[in-house]
Amino acid sequence: MSLLDNPQPANDFENIQIARARVQALQQKLESLRIACRVNYFTFSPAFTTLRIKNGEETSMREYNNIDLDVMQALAVSSVRILNPIPGTKEVGVEVPNAKVNPVYLKELLIDEEPNKSILNVPFGKPAMGRSLFYDVAKQGPHMLVAGATGSGKSVFLNTFIISLLLKATPDELKFVIIDPKMVEFSVYNDIPHLACPIITESSEASILMKRLVVEMGERYHKLKLSGCRDIKEYNERIRDKNMPLMPYLVCIIDEYAELIGQDKSIEDSIARLGQMARAAGIHLVVALQKPTVDVISGKIKSNILLRVAFHVAAGKDSEVILDSRGAEKLFGNGDMLVSQSGGEPTRAQGAYISMEEINRVVEACKIQRKPDYFPQFLDLVEKTDDGDGVSLNDEDKIYFDRAKKFVLSKSFFTKTNVGSFLGVGAGRADKIVMALLQEGVIIQDNRTGKYNPNPDYIE
Repeated sequence: MSLLDNPQPANDFENIQIARARVQALQQKLESLRIACRVNYFTFSPAFTTLRIKNGEETSMREYNNIDLDVMQALAVSSVRILNPIPGTKEVGVEVPNAKVNPVYLKELLIDEEPNKSILNVPFGKPAMGRSLFYDVAKQGPHMLVAGATGSGKSVFLNTFIISLLLKATPDELKFVIIDPKMVEFSVYNDIPHLACPIITESSEASILMKRLVVEMGERYHKLKLSGCRDIKEYNERIRDKNMPLMPYLVCIIDEYAELIGQDKSIEDSIARLGQMARAAGIHLVVALQKPTVDVISGKIKSNILLRVAFHVAAGKDSEVILDSRGAEKLFGNGDMLVSQSGGEPTRAQGAYISMEEINRVVEACKIQRKPDYFPQFLDLVEKTDDGDGVSLNDEDKIYFDRAKKFVLSKSFFTKTNVGSFLGVGAGRADKIVMALLQEGVIIQDNRTGKYNPNPDYIE
């Protein structure tokens, strides 16, 4: 953490003076609207102030509906967010931007972390009250959807996410897969030893890479099955004492998802498959985009990615797509965020700020450790098919084919269902693999029973 800037003490004198004036202005406005209540006090967060209102005995919560514009005019602010009620209380909250925003430094969040936490326990930001907000990606995600317009703080958040993991995990413990269609957003991370492959910038390569991640997930589950382990954590604990290489966590960051999906829809199928199954295999997705719309963030994606982070978006309907509720359209930008887990009530926080100087210091320190050691299966991202009139296999099929060949040669007989169950694939792909094994002469079919047998004449 010595590579990060030290936090500066907050100076809230100006904010306190303005908040006191706003309490009086809000009280007068509510009285003019004939709402019986008392603006009791206010609480601070780094970016906003919450004015807390106690209702009169006969005051209905419905009286606060649709008063946003009146409150904005009375307080002379560009945006307000009304909490009706504040979760866990009987009070109503009016959140207004601070006159002076106190930046939250990544270092102060990391200092606030409880000891003995997982390497995937990542700081998100500082809420209005309580301890800093952390999420363990492995336990509380395990995948994350991030949305925010230009200037909202989305890119800074992704950088703090990456840097915090670089500070906590070695290249043997964790690898990144980064897809960056804009080509400049994450170029600073080129050649760090934590990369599983060079940063991907082309949508065609991204599509193939995501398919190979699905295959990697299958390979990992096969290893877990052979070792009798339930997940990657148990597997690594078991082999750590045997001086064997660890199975590293794989964190896949996909930026500008809307642009990718517009060019290749098959990426959605890979993300949905990984979202359903990849947790125990130690593969975690971070899918980011600027404008969340229903045609891009489909129900298939949302049902499998339950940790959502929303920065300021353009409209309430965009907020509903990412959070299943409105609210993100009223955020103030510059790191102001709402975090929702498994459809629960969103938590508001101010995201950490990190400068390019801090990023460069951490990146250079990582590069000194060692050179990158890429996964060979994530290189040469070109879709290849066999020539001729027989069964055509792409790169992903060929990996399944090699595993299936070893499986069938160890059996006296088997069916297509046996092959599909072993590989963890559907009936269509199992049929394709079995047909390719027949074509190559690895197996023969018993016309009487319909089952398949290893070809006794096959020479590998």
